[in-house]
Amino acid sequence: MFLHFNALQVRMNGGTNIAAAVAKAGSLLKSLPSCSHHTRRVLALLTDGRIDSYQAREAGAMVARLADEQANVGLWAFGVGRGVDAVELMRIIEGMGKGAKGLGKERYVELCVRDDAPW
Repeated sequence: MFLHFNALQVRMNGGTNIAAAVAKAGSLLKSLPSCSHHTRRVLALLTDGRIDSYQAREAGAMVARLADEQANVGLWAFGVGRGVDAVELMRIIEGMGKGAKGLGKERYVELCVRDDAPW
Protein backbone atom coordinates (compact mmCIF):
# COMPACT_ATOMS: atom_id res chain seq x y z
CA MET A 1 0.00 0.00 0.00
CA PHE A 2 2.80 2.42 0.91
CA LEU A 3 4.58 1.84 -2.41
CA HIS A 4 1.37 2.57 -4.29
CA PHE A 5 0.90 5.96 -2.59
CA ASN A 6 4.60 6.73 -2.74
CA ALA A 7 4.52 6.30 -6.53
CA LEU A 8 1.68 8.85 -6.75
CA GLN A 9 3.60 11.57 -4.95
CA VAL A 10 4.80 14.65 -6.80
CA ARG A 11 8.06 16.26 -5.70
CA MET A 12 7.35 19.61 -4.04
CA ASN A 13 10.04 21.85 -2.61
CA GLY A 14 8.47 25.27 -2.83
CA GLY A 15 9.29 25.67 -6.52
CA THR A 16 6.89 25.57 -9.43
CA ASN A 17 6.35 22.02 -10.65
CA ILE A 18 5.91 22.62 -14.38
CA ALA A 19 6.48 18.92 -15.19
CA ALA A 20 3.43 17.85 -13.18
CA ALA A 21 1.29 20.47 -14.92
CA VAL A 22 2.50 19.41 -18.38
CA ALA A 23 1.92 15.73 -17.57
CA LYS A 24 -1.63 16.42 -16.39
CA ALA A 25 -2.40 18.63 -19.40
CA GLY A 26 -0.97 16.01 -21.76
CA SER A 27 -3.19 13.29 -20.32
CA LEU A 28 -6.22 15.57 -20.59
CA LEU A 29 -5.42 16.50 -24.19
CA LYS A 30 -4.89 12.85 -25.10
CA SER A 31 -8.25 11.86 -23.64
CA LEU A 32 -10.27 14.38 -25.66
CA PRO A 33 -12.32 12.44 -28.22
CA SER A 34 -12.71 15.40 -30.57
CA CYS A 35 -8.97 15.89 -31.03
CA SER A 36 -7.54 14.24 -34.10
CA HIS A 37 -3.89 14.41 -35.15
CA HIS A 38 -4.80 17.38 -37.36
CA THR A 39 -6.42 19.44 -34.58
CA ARG A 40 -4.26 22.30 -33.30
CA ARG A 41 -4.14 22.35 -29.49
CA VAL A 42 -2.58 24.85 -27.11
CA LEU A 43 -1.14 24.30 -23.67
CA ALA A 44 -0.93 27.55 -21.68
CA LEU A 45 1.18 27.64 -18.52
CA LEU A 46 0.45 30.39 -16.02
CA THR A 47 3.10 30.66 -13.30
CA ASP A 48 4.36 33.05 -10.68
CA GLY A 49 7.40 31.11 -9.64
CA ARG A 50 10.95 30.03 -10.12
CA ILE A 51 12.04 26.69 -11.44
CA ASP A 52 15.06 25.03 -9.87
CA SER A 53 17.46 23.02 -12.04
CA TYR A 54 15.93 19.66 -11.09
CA GLN A 55 12.42 20.87 -11.93
CA ALA A 56 13.67 22.42 -15.18
CA ARG A 57 15.13 19.07 -16.29
CA GLU A 58 11.90 17.26 -15.36
CA ALA A 59 9.80 19.87 -17.19
CA GLY A 60 12.03 19.72 -20.26
CA ALA A 61 11.75 15.94 -20.37
CA MET A 62 7.97 16.07 -19.94
CA VAL A 63 7.57 18.68 -22.68
CA ALA A 64 9.72 16.61 -25.06
CA ARG A 65 7.62 13.54 -24.22
CA LEU A 66 4.41 15.47 -24.89
CA ALA A 67 5.78 16.64 -28.25
CA ASP A 68 6.71 13.05 -29.18
CA GLU A 69 3.37 11.56 -28.13
CA GLN A 70 1.01 14.18 -29.50
CA ALA A 71 1.11 16.19 -32.70
CA ASN A 72 0.07 19.82 -33.11
CA VAL A 73 0.40 20.93 -29.49
CA GLY A 74 1.69 24.47 -28.99
CA LEU A 75 3.10 25.60 -25.66
CA TRP A 76 2.77 29.16 -24.34
CA ALA A 77 3.93 30.41 -20.93
CA PHE A 78 2.63 33.41 -19.01
CA GLY A 79 4.72 34.70 -16.12
CA VAL A 80 3.07 36.72 -13.37
CA GLY A 81 5.19 38.80 -11.00
CA ARG A 82 8.85 39.49 -10.46
CA GLY A 83 9.94 36.01 -9.34
CA VAL A 84 9.38 34.22 -12.64
CA ASP A 85 12.33 32.45 -14.25
CA ALA A 86 11.61 33.64 -17.81
CA VAL A 87 14.81 32.23 -19.32
CA GLU A 88 14.04 28.72 -18.08
CA LEU A 89 10.43 28.94 -19.27
CA MET A 90 11.65 29.93 -22.74
CA ARG A 91 13.96 26.89 -22.78
CA ILE A 92 11.06 24.65 -21.80
CA ILE A 93 8.87 26.11 -24.57
CA GLU A 94 11.60 25.39 -27.12
CA GLY A 95 11.65 21.75 -25.98
CA MET A 96 8.37 21.13 -27.83
CA GLY A 97 10.28 19.87 -30.86
CA LYS A 98 11.84 21.15 -34.05
CA GLY A 99 8.92 23.46 -34.81
CA ALA A 100 9.34 25.26 -31.48
CA LYS A 101 13.07 26.06 -31.77
CA GLY A 102 13.58 29.78 -31.55
CA LEU A 103 10.00 30.46 -30.39
CA GLY A 104 10.80 30.88 -26.68
CA LYS A 105 10.74 34.68 -26.71
CA GLU A 106 7.69 34.76 -28.94
CA ARG A 107 5.68 32.33 -26.81
CA TYR A 108 6.59 33.70 -23.40
CA VAL A 109 4.43 36.56 -22.15
CA GLU A 110 5.36 38.55 -19.08
CA LEU A 111 2.25 39.79 -17.33
CA CYS A 112 2.52 43.01 -15.35
CA VAL A 113 1.74 43.30 -11.69
CA ARG A 114 1.21 46.38 -9.59
CA ASP A 115 4.08 47.22 -7.28
CA ASP A 116 1.78 48.71 -4.67
CA ALA A 117 -1.41 47.29 -3.27
CA PRO A 118 -4.46 49.26 -4.45
CA TRP A 119 -5.71 49.88 -0.91
